[in-house]
Amino acid sequence: MTTVKVALKRSFIQLIVIILLFSFCLFIIFELLHAALFYSAFILWVITFIGMLLHYLSSRKLNEIILVETAHTRKINLHYGAQWHNNVTVRRSIMIAGTLYLECQCAQEKRLKLWLFKDRFKSGKERYQLIRFLVLHNNK
Repeated sequence: MTTVKVALKRSFIQLIVIILLFSFCLFIIFELLHAALFYSAFILWVITFIGMLLHYLSSRKLNEIILVETAHTRKINLHYGAQWHNNVTVRRSIMIAGTLYLECQCAQEKRLKLWLFKDRFKSGKERYQLIRFLVLHNNK
């Protein structure tokens, strides 16, 4: 039986994407809107930007992944938010430009959609172990 613990951290890339998206929206507001609409659009932009940052900072996040591999089975346990989800089924896993997308089913009804950027992993070895686990899991 092999157990691999994959520790995760917050993504700096995700924060940069959020900031770039809102910077582009701010550029559109300054360049394309007339003076009458400018103030209301700017106030909505500020409220949305603050709300998005608060949501990003306070939302439940995936803290760690435990990969359990025995001779006959492979299991994934997720520490998501403040609780553990055991025996998680990975419905879909896609790797796009180094970013992992996992669609997981925890319980009968609960589904999680996770984006794992490269910088979420503490080391390249842990990232490699997760990718290896997912590839071997898909081949069965």
